Amino acid sequence: MPVTTACTRTTCKVPKLIEGREYIIRICAVNIHGISNPLLSAETKAKDVFKVPDAPKQPIVKEIYKDQALLTWEPPADGGKPITGYIIERKETMTNRWTRASGKDRIFPKVEYFVPDLLEGCEYEFRVMAENVVGLGDPSPPSKPIFAKDPIVLPSPPVLPDAVDWTKESVSLSWQPPKDCGRGKIFGYLVEFTKAGEEWQKVNQTPDSCQETKFKVINLEEGEYYRFRVSAVNFAGESEPAYTTDPVKAEDRLEHPELDVELGMPRELKAMAGTHINLIAGIKGIPFPKVTWKKNDEDVPTRVDIEINPLRSKLEMRYCARSDCGDYTLNIENSSGSKTATCTVLVLDKPGPIQHLRVSEVRSDSAYLSWKDPEDNGGARITNFVVEKKDVASAQWVPVCSSSKKRSMMAKHLMEGTSYLFRVAAENQFGRSEYIETTKGVKAMNP
Repeated sequence: MPVTTACTRTTCKVPKLIEGREYIIRICAVNIHGISNPLLSAETKAKDVFKVPDAPKQPIVKEIYKDQALLTWEPPADGGKPITGYIIERKETMTNRWTRASGKDRIFPKVEYFVPDLLEGCEYEFRVMAENVVGLGDPSPPSKPIFAKDPIVLPSPPVLPDAVDWTKESVSLSWQPPKDCGRGKIFGYLVEFTKAGEEWQKVNQTPDSCQETKFKVINLEEGEYYRFRVSAVNFAGESEPAYTTDPVKAEDRLEHPELDVELGMPRELKAMAGTHINLIAGIKGIPFPKVTWKKNDEDVPTRVDIEINPLRSKLEMRYCARSDCGDYTLNIENSSGSKTATCTVLVLDKPGPIQHLRVSEVRSDSAYLSWKDPEDNGGARITNFVVEKKDVASAQWVPVCSSSKKRSMMAKHLMEGTSYLFRVAAENQFGRSEYIETTKGVKAMNP
């Protein structure tokens, strides 16, 4: 098919080709003598010299936050025409749907973009496409998946590290967590020490070995002064160290003995007979004090159980009786001093038996009874006395008076010629004592 017969130059534009078809072009030279043999070209496909940009390389998420991400990429080959802009797409890793993330923003000539409106905690991938006048190029490979969350930064230093205990070869440290954890989990702490004029030395090599806010530094030299510092560690690295305030001397610490009677050692304790009594006091002191219990300034009875441990001492009396009444004194002592606490124990019970029961002034119809108070009132006031009588030939006791307040009374309404036995018991608010009986029968008759 002729293209032209009037070309006088060595170049020519062939119009009206169909894109995608292959063509062979032939050219003949013409002079006054005729037409030369044709020169044939190789098969050539009709296509545009310019094309859309290539796909960019995999983009990189340079910064990530809970609601946005900074995406960067390298410009691709432009396809012969200058790149006019970039389009950013995103998708959650759990889906296959890509959505436009750059909106109507024209991204050019910058090769970075803050992708907005992310959902905190979701995992995202991003890709980039370049555009020129020919059209939109293929998308880049997706970025590495990343979660939308604020970045982890170094934590702030721990708070108020201090030496809370020490011996001649160890120092126990304690501190509070950092005020700012750097938006990441604190893996643990690094502890260091130094002596005067020396470099800092790490006590623990990894934070895993110190995950609590306390640590005991051992193998120190007796008599030397030490300073300590503590750093917090998260995913981003170590915080600035926090320092103890004053140097600590490696020596056995002395602490004055202290008693904590609030645990269960009041100044006075009342208990019913037959119950259990426990006296408990907390103990502090370095070195640990010697513990001694006394009752009324003498050794406690052997039936009393005494327990001593590094935190407290306990005195226990099971099935207590009136004989257990008294002042129980706990004394603790070490090289720094001593401390004492006393508890007055009062065991309450029914009264003991009355004393010195006598019968006098016997008549044909009456007899005069008198007695003394019990030696032991049971720890409470005697409220009254109970008086009973019986015929010596009978087994049954008969009340004479059940509410006598006095220590004597006239037993009336006796039968002349009958022999009687009498008995008396004391009462308090906790019960009635044992009865005391007359030993011989008394015959009701006038003298």
